[in-house]
Amino acid sequence: MPLLSLFLRLCLLAAVLSGAHLHAQTGKDLRVKVPPPPIPRKATLDRGQNATIPLGVYGPGVEQMEFIIRTPPKHGTLSRVLITGDSTAAVVYTAPAQTNALEDRFTYAVRTADGVSAAVPVVITIAEPAGLPPRLVVPGSLDGEEQRTGEEYTFTIPIKNAGGGYAEGEFTIAPPWKVQNPAKFRLAGGESMEVTVTFSAMKIGAHKADLTYGAAHRVSTTLNAKVVAPLTITPALLDLKAKPGAATRSGQVKLTNQSSLPVTVTIKHSGALLTEQSVTVPALDSHTLAVFAEPGEVGKIEDRLELKAGEWTHSLPVIAQPLGAIVSCREKSVTFTGAIAERTVQSNITLENSGGSPVAVTLTAPAPFRTDPAAIALKPKSTATIAVLCKADTEGLAEGELAITGAGVDIRIPLSANVGPREAAKKSPQKTPHAEEPPAPKPVREAKESSTPSAAAELPNIRGKAIEVKATKATIEWKASQKPGLRAQSRILAPSGDAPAIAWKDISATFAASGANTQCTVDSLAPQSLHTIRIISNDGVECTVNFVTLPSPPYLIYALRALLLIGAVAGIAIYLRKRRAARA
Repeated sequence: MPLLSLFLRLCLLAAVLSGAHLHAQTGKDLRVKVPPPPIPRKATLDRGQNATIPLGVYGPGVEQMEFIIRTPPKHGTLSRVLITGDSTAAVVYTAPAQTNALEDRFTYAVRTADGVSAAVPVVITIAEPAGLPPRLVVPGSLDGEEQRTGEEYTFTIPIKNAGGGYAEGEFTIAPPWKVQNPAKFRLAGGESMEVTVTFSAMKIGAHKADLTYGAAHRVSTTLNAKVVAPLTITPALLDLKAKPGAATRSGQVKLTNQSSLPVTVTIKHSGALLTEQSVTVPALDSHTLAVFAEPGEVGKIEDRLELKAGEWTHSLPVIAQPLGAIVSCREKSVTFTGAIAERTVQSNITLENSGGSPVAVTLTAPAPFRTDPAAIALKPKSTATIAVLCKADTEGLAEGELAITGAGVDIRIPLSANVGPREAAKKSPQKTPHAEEPPAPKPVREAKESSTPSAAAELPNIRGKAIEVKATKATIEWKASQKPGLRAQSRILAPSGDAPAIAWKDISATFAASGANTQCTVDSLAPQSLHTIRIISNDGVECTVNFVTLPSPPYLIYALRALLLIGAVAGIAIYLRKRRAARA
């Protein structure tokens, strides 16, 4: 029995040894060789600090290994790989001193004769160093340069965390101030940045706003902006002047727009001036505004142009000295007809002073001519009739020149007379009794106000009047029979070069006779505006009339009146119906 047991044990041992040998042979043939897997690592360090990160593999190393950095860190830096053993190495990681990152990572692998292993991560936690709390440093206030309306202010504000930890918050400022992106900030200790704030300058005056950085930071920055007028006006005082001999005083105002947007300016003034009601000045450009004294105004003018563009206003003083004397003679020459030797014949001339100042003139003529009177004072806007006399002693052609002189006046009028013999008067078929020296008609020694057409082209011929004026319609009447070729014209401004002038534009009109007068009706007029209308015929200017149209009718009042009238009529009708019902 013991022998049998021993035999069986020996057989079992032989079988086990045989299987093990076979298994060893089979495993050697089927094994796949791979590099050992690297070990993932974790580390924690403060901002600005460095740490040595060990690199290794699972299991014992069988041969020399090479450690490879597969992906570098995003924020920090790595040293070169240091071999510390057959299956170990190390690398030094340095965290950035100023960063908002809380974590960083890189990956590494190992290379052996069997190949390269899979990469594994090394995760690094970046901690805040113990020490100072965050402290935000910002400017207390910033002043911007003067800007024009329509332009944009840009403020650049530097901010810094002069402490430790993280300074974070949200920028806040009241409209129309605006913080450009980003709207929030997060600064590590020692880190700085700049924030941009813009402001659209649309209203004249001083503007300010406070930029805040969040409730946790007890600091703010005051931003100051100053918006000035978009326009400059030259000159500071407008002096209207007339050219020598002209009856229109005028001047020019230069409006310069220094902003980046076009500016529309409305203009108001009294009736003594004539100019545009509104102008638009292009951006970064200028506009020349022509200003006239009303032709009917010849005296001294002290007025103002009130200019307004949004919030901007400007009052420009305007002055004009009285017009000097402007003397003219309606007759360009004088010829005596029917003159007889030793007899006095007479012809009249008309002098007109269309200016704004009085003037004394002297009339001088050589024999056989003379004037009565020989001198006269002409008031502003007046005329005077002067008698020019001729008495020749002998027959024949008599010629001369009448000189009309005074302060700024020098007018020369040719005179001529074909004098016949004295006997020729007796053979005349006309038996007109006459005295030896017929008395000359009494001359007008004092100037009177003129209502006839002016010889100066700049003055209107005011012989009519506006008998009916409405908001957009007016009727003009003048004393004359209806003539052919009548038409109406409206006065407009037509600057020409540096010298502004007055032009006339044809307008629609209807004409009708009214007894010995003629009437003209014009429509399509601008309400509540000054208009100058003149009537032209084939013979020339008939009349010129100035008037101001009425404001547009208040339609709401008219409607209310109509409703009240309808209500009154309805009430009367109801009352009458009740009375009839009561009687029945």
